[in-house]
Amino acid sequence: MVAANMTLGSEHNILGAYLIGSGFVAGISNLLGLMAFWWYPHVLCTPSAIPEVALLLSDLCVACIHPFSGFAAIKNEWVWGEYGCQLYSFFGFLFGNFQCLCVPFVAFDRFIESDAPPLLKKLRTKRIYARVFILLFLLTFIWAVTPLPIIGWA
Repeated sequence: MVAANMTLGSEHNILGAYLIGSGFVAGISNLLGLMAFWWYPHVLCTPSAIPEVALLLSDLCVACIHPFSGFAAIKNEWVWGEYGCQLYSFFGFLFGNFQCLCVPFVAFDRFIESDAPPLLKKLRTKRIYARVFILLFLLTFIWAVTPLPIIGWA
């Protein structure tokens, strides 16, 4: 066995504890953010609530899968089987990419709110935002379910 491939059990335990802890903290934080929207429903009446809630939900889903890799790191092997591995990678890819699309849209929404021309401000409605986010999620879902062996995703 090559010494470079040997890892200490404590390294895996530290990584596993970090993944489980960060998943727990991120999950609680995102639930608190969603509860703020629940407690103050007048905030949900704005179009800006759609990208913010979408980002909170996708981040909550990513936080929920952190403990799976954390427990696997502690055990020093993937314990969830082949099907669990496929589901873990699918949901990680799906919600991770959806987050990557949500964040620029939140920035774009802030631009529209603060300094956009009047034409763009007219497009800032809940109906248009909802359609955009459905389209973004469908785009992400298509990328997640389509096997693309030519570029490495299979």
